[in-house]
Amino acid sequence: QMRSVKAKYSKTEVLAKCRSTDFVKFYIRLYSEQEGILVEVQKVYGDSMSFFRDSRAILDAAEGRAVSKPEEEEPLYLRLPVSQMEFIKDATLPPLTFEEESESVNIAAELLASHRSDSNMLGMESLVTLIDPLKSLRSSAVIAAKRVLCPEDTGHDSFNLHNYVMSLIIYNNGSAEAATLDGTAMENHYAQLRNLAISSVANAIALLLEEETLWESIRSSRTWYGDVLVPALVRDIAMAEECPHEACYASRCLTSLASMSESTLFASKIREAGGMMALKIAHEVGTREYALLAQDAGKCHQTILRCR
Repeated sequence: QMRSVKAKYSKTEVLAKCRSTDFVKFYIRLYSEQEGILVEVQKVYGDSMSFFRDSRAILDAAEGRAVSKPEEEEPLYLRLPVSQMEFIKDATLPPLTFEEESESVNIAAELLASHRSDSNMLGMESLVTLIDPLKSLRSSAVIAAKRVLCPEDTGHDSFNLHNYVMSLIIYNNGSAEAATLDGTAMENHYAQLRNLAISSVANAIALLLEEETLWESIRSSRTWYGDVLVPALVRDIAMAEECPHEACYASRCLTSLASMSESTLFASKIREAGGMMALKIAHEVGTREYALLAQDAGKCHQTILRCR
């Protein structure tokens, strides 16, 4: 519950199949030994750094040691934006043009436009990283965020990044594809793509809200956001029992949309779509099983209550 890991328990053996917030899949097995219980944590796929954190916490708990909360852990790599690091403060760097700052976003778009599934996954992972100002230049992060949120952005000439990402959220829940791919390397491909898509939108909305350019960026598409995206995100939140991590990102999206001072449109649309009941359900699920979900759903609920 503390680390918001989704787990399914086997009925035939002492086994838990787990998935972390970073979409790392791993198994936990228990073995009976003369001296006690042996705990095995085995990674199936995903980021090794993320797996290290969760497996270390699980093994610490098994040995009776104190386990730190995820938010109390320091990053294993970047602990502040590169632009604020000491070595670069005195460095003289040539200014980047808009085209140069956009190049990394264009590369991600090319990967997403590919017909290869591995390229699509790499493109989505790159996009999530690009929108994070801790891991990329803030100016580049803003460019990427606008490409994701603005259907009419001038960077969509060769490939519409907005349409691709939003289609993953609106139309692709991965259920039909996953049913035909059980037991293969592609079993979780579509679900992970969609997870990354919701994550990228949540980060993009939060970044532009912080930059005070969110309303300006989505104003021309506000009707689509209110009538199409908001109901889709509310459905994700209502399915928190089945997809808790997607519900977390969906809650963050709605929190940022409802926080805009320029308009109360989205708070009203969230209520009309049944968002308050969905958030209540998600908060209950989070309180019982996923701490991060309880936090995000609770914050979203309070934000909407303040929008009168």
